[in-house]
Amino acid sequence: LYSAARDRAFLAMFGSACAAMLLLSADNGHLFLMPVLSQLSIWRGAGIWMLSMLFDVAALQMLLRYAQLRSGPIPGARYFDGYCIALVALAAICLLGLPVFDPWLQSVVTIAWVGAAVGATVILAEAVRRRVPMAWAILLLVVMAALASAVRLGVSRGWFVDMLWTRFGYQFTMVVAMAVLMVGLISRIGEFRQQRDRDRLARVDSEHKMARESALGRLLLERRGLR
Repeated sequence: LYSAARDRAFLAMFGSACAAMLLLSADNGHLFLMPVLSQLSIWRGAGIWMLSMLFDVAALQMLLRYAQLRSGPIPGARYFDGYCIALVALAAICLLGLPVFDPWLQSVVTIAWVGAAVGATVILAEAVRRRVPMAWAILLLVVMAALASAVRLGVSRGWFVDMLWTRFGYQFTMVVAMAVLMVGLISRIGEFRQQRDRDRLARVDSEHKMARESALGRLLLERRGLR
């Protein structure tokens, strides 16, 4: 898809999909059964927090490209980039595993996750304003995924009953949101081809116009020469 449209949003989508797969497989425990990635088990919960921060970074960068906030001098994109750098730094702190960070690390990770969810909502609201394809549906799904993730956090702290939908609901909404987002990105290929056809027709029309003007100029010169 990237080779067809030359849109880096597809590369960002691939990166966020890989990050989501790692996060979900780690949360379900499947990741730690793999030969190489099982080394992440030594970090325990901090390893999952690290993957969560990296997924937030990948998702925000992908949404920025989906909402077309990377094109043009848009100051807001710089703020999101700075926040993503802070999330990467927080992910590195999670990997350090220093006991001095234990009392406040989980709270900071939760606050950072809330900030990423708010940022994603703001980006998608701007995408709705710009009438980006599928923006409304993706915004609703992202809000649902954020609420389901909050419920999952509440389950881990004993605030909600541990049921199938409270434990795995956020995973379902996340997967559906990613699928709908891919549909929205694929629709860009048709827009890209239409824009390319319009540019080609405009170029051909301009070439024909220049050819007519050149022929008219030669005709006028020939008439002057006959006189």
